[in-house]
Amino acid sequence: MNREIKFKGKCIIGHWYYGLLCKTKEGTFISNSAGMPMAYEVRPETISQYTGLKDKNGVEIYEGDVVSVYLEEENGADIIVDNESEVKFENQSYWLGDFPMMSFIEENLEIIGNIYEQ
Repeated sequence: MNREIKFKGKCIIGHWYYGLLCKTKEGTFISNSAGMPMAYEVRPETISQYTGLKDKNGVEIYEGDVVSVYLEEENGADIIVDNESEVKFENQSYWLGDFPMMSFIEENLEIIGNIYEQ
């Protein structure tokens, strides 16, 4: 499966930017569609890569996002399986708690925050 390679990063005033990552002597940047010099300087510690998955609301899931996992019971009610797990990149794969991200169905995932805004 091919996934789109892109990143997000937070600027000094708190706005998130999405696009390609560029690190130079001048700083760390997320490019817009025009690329350099049309890019936004971001805080390096907030850089997160896109996992290739979206949550049940169609929101892209990035490394560092905090996600809840839901399962639907037979009566149609949602139950929370895991209330808060951080998306991490380890061993060449994205993980949600002790499980690889690819083992989840997108409709069962919902972003509830990220580690930079808690």
